[in-house]
Amino acid sequence: MLRKSSAYGHLAVESLEDRQLLAGDVSVTVNGGNLLIRGDAEDNVIAITAGEDPGQFVIAGFDDSNGDPTSIEGVENGELVVDGVTGNLFVGLGGGDDSLFLTDAELPRNVVVFAGTGNDFVLVGQGPQPLDPEPTPEVALDAPLPEIPIDTGPVHVAGNLVLQFGPGDDRLEQHAVRVGRNEVVQMGLGDDIARLGLGPAIVPDEPTDTADLPPDRPLGVAVQGNLSVQLGAGNNGFAARHLHVGRNLHVGGYNGEDRIALVDATIGHFAFVHTGGGADNVVLNGVEARYALINTGAADDRVRITDSVFGGLGVLLGSGDDHVAVGGTSVRWLAFFDGGPGTDTGENLGGNSFGNLIRIRFENEPEPDEA
Repeated sequence: MLRKSSAYGHLAVESLEDRQLLAGDVSVTVNGGNLLIRGDAEDNVIAITAGEDPGQFVIAGFDDSNGDPTSIEGVENGELVVDGVTGNLFVGLGGGDDSLFLTDAELPRNVVVFAGTGNDFVLVGQGPQPLDPEPTPEVALDAPLPEIPIDTGPVHVAGNLVLQFGPGDDRLEQHAVRVGRNEVVQMGLGDDIARLGLGPAIVPDEPTDTADLPPDRPLGVAVQGNLSVQLGAGNNGFAARHLHVGRNLHVGGYNGEDRIALVDATIGHFAFVHTGGGADNVVLNGVEARYALINTGAADDRVRITDSVFGGLGVLLGSGDDHVAVGGTSVRWLAFFDGGPGTDTGENLGGNSFGNLIRIRFENEPEPDEA
């Protein structure tokens, strides 16, 4: 059963049978084994957790930042128990500045969340911990978190996970989460922050698709298939730690000043990071991938790669006065660095090993092991 503070008052507890639908700021229905939750244009605060029995979930409402309650099927700050959930979970938050806590649950199939317009906050999994130490001051993502009104726990999504945000300054926190297939995150228009894997580490129950992953390696987020994160327009931040992606990772920005950090990540095949226009900062620390490509586009960008292992590596800095620093990094086949138009510099942090190195359009001459 959902655990929340008594500060939220007495909770009404109901049971919802298949196909029942009552009026309220947040509506809940179970249809053919699928759980559908829909908010309205107001600020809603919703928590979804597993119930005590298989196929059972608990949906609860809480006060928003202004102290206004969230009604669940007409009950202010109510708690609703639903049964017979064997399929997908669909959540539409609607307009307003909403908060969603999806935590401490096993989801049997796919999960799709549409956050809508407004400044929205979504937590999937366990409450976050600070990224200590932050990879660099340039990519510190230290925006304050809203109050998390319940106890949190790991989440397992057996199928696909889709998280889509609309216009607004949005925040995603996803920690201690396993996804059985693919994950897609679309942050939309606004100054957004997405952080993955900063909570307590987990180890997947099933073997991963990547044979070289040590069985005892801690994982904050594990996606068995592909992971795509689209940051959209605006000045955005993305940080991931203890991340495992079985196949491909794609992190994309648009025209804004983006801050992207991958720390202790294992990618089964291809890692692609592109930031578009804007003065961007990209940090890779302790990343393993068969192939990695970083494309920062126009403006004055900074890239830092440390203690990482790749089969092949490409860094395309685009136009602008850019800087790349590399240290402790091994590339088995080819490391390719293109500074692009502008005054570009490379920095050797030492300890690099490249099978072959191609370095063009940089203003300074490298040392033998400098990128």
